[in-house]
Amino acid sequence: KEVGVFGFSLGGAVALLAAAEDPRIRAVAAYAPFADLRLLGYELYGWLWYLKYPFVGLLRGWSLLFFGHDITTVSPERAAAALSVPVLLVASRQDEQIPFAHAERLQRALARDTRSEFVFMDRGRHGELPRGFEASLARFFLLYVR
Repeated sequence: KEVGVFGFSLGGAVALLAAAEDPRIRAVAAYAPFADLRLLGYELYGWLWYLKYPFVGLLRGWSLLFFGHDITTVSPERAAAALSVPVLLVASRQDEQIPFAHAERLQRALARDTRSEFVFMDRGRHGELPRGFEASLARFFLLYVR
């Protein structure tokens, strides 16, 4: 059975990653996903200046120790570049959690699929949906998931 997947923030990143692995996923809508977890770590802990590098390294070590996985290799950007399904990517230039540069990286990764759509807002904080978003989301999924 074909499905469409919508995710917000971390959920948007996971939706992109899942779509690269699961052939049942026929369309993805991702609102404010990050493009690369290592890069996001450096950005979120930028206030630590140079200490951000060993801090992100420590997080990497903990993830290897406790989960057996290197979290710094998580890259929705790489997954997006390999997708063969349309993506609706929504992001705000004023997002205080996920820098807008992540949306730009994802847009470049998705550029070869002409079905992908990009809604970039000048205003709006993390989690604020643009007007008419629900209708746009429904239209997108009705178009690509049957």
